[in-house]
Amino acid sequence: GTKLPEKLGEPGVLYLIGELLRRAGDYREARGYFAKALGSKELEAFPSIESLVREQMLVAKEQMEQSEKKG
Repeated sequence: GTKLPEKLGEPGVLYLIGELLRRAGDYREARGYFAKALGSKELEAFPSIESLVREQMLVAKEQMEQSEKKG
């Protein structure tokens, strides 16, 4: 079978790293990885990943703003 990184491509791997960071509460770093995923040359080959990245980038932005208000 196809290995996971091949199915996801570079943007998918960057997305996963960003999502792990977001879940760990490191929103700024997560957004950096989401931005790298959106800048990937392979992105157009993975349209479903592009929409996931854009969605989670907004979530991370909102979470970052919420945590800064509390802090």
